[in-house]
Amino acid sequence: MRANRIVASALLAWGLLMVCLAPAPLWARRASKPRASAKDQQVAATLLASGSAALVAKNLGQAKIDFEDAFRKNPAPEVLFQLGKLAEAEGRLVVAQDILRRYLHETAGDAEGPEQKEAQRVMQLAAAPSGEVSVFGARGAWVLVDDRLAGALPLPLPLLLETGNHRIIVELGDQRIEEQVKALPGQTVEMRFNQKTGTVVVSVPPALVLLLDGDLTAEQQKALTQAVSKAVARERQAVVPGDKALKLRPSLGD
Repeated sequence: MRANRIVASALLAWGLLMVCLAPAPLWARRASKPRASAKDQQVAATLLASGSAALVAKNLGQAKIDFEDAFRKNPAPEVLFQLGKLAEAEGRLVVAQDILRRYLHETAGDAEGPEQKEAQRVMQLAAAPSGEVSVFGARGAWVLVDDRLAGALPLPLPLLLETGNHRIIVELGDQRIEEQVKALPGQTVEMRFNQKTGTVVVSVPPALVLLLDGDLTAEQQKALTQAVSKAVARERQAVVPGDKALKLRPSLGD
């Protein structure tokens, strides 16, 4: 047990050191989006109000149209939040958690309000098995998942998708590049869209299982996992927490 504690402590120190010395990986930075013009912000605000009214009236189809149009005019966190609430109302919980975790990432550091608390509530709900898909491409390109607007590149976090096949579209101006991807349970798949050649490269980065043992609080475990994840992301690898790895492959228990 003492050796395990030493290993955990060493991993924590190594992970934090790597993060401090290395440039922050893509997912560690907030996605920088161009500021919408005053006119676009006004149009987006009108669409957001219309979509919110449609959501309350359970006119989900109209809410989707209004929220997606609003997001294209002004990809602001408040629009992202409403897209997440729409997905929850539609019963698409994994989609809601994907959108709302990006909302929480983009509003991190802001004063916590009702929207943040609501997003955190949704994140705690039990959802279907899921995997992550990292999408790379031209800055400013729109990303659509199964014909629904998911965000604009660069995304602040990988997409969280229910396991199974999905259709990913990256749209830049009049150009649309489409590719199928299979989300794997507990794993990360990378998709690299090349707008110049119109090609897509799909790969599965190596996964590292992180086993934590020792007198670590929940916050320390979270910090350690995040630190190691950020460090190995530079090597295009992914970290799978030990408990999740055991659920996916019980034979690893030995």
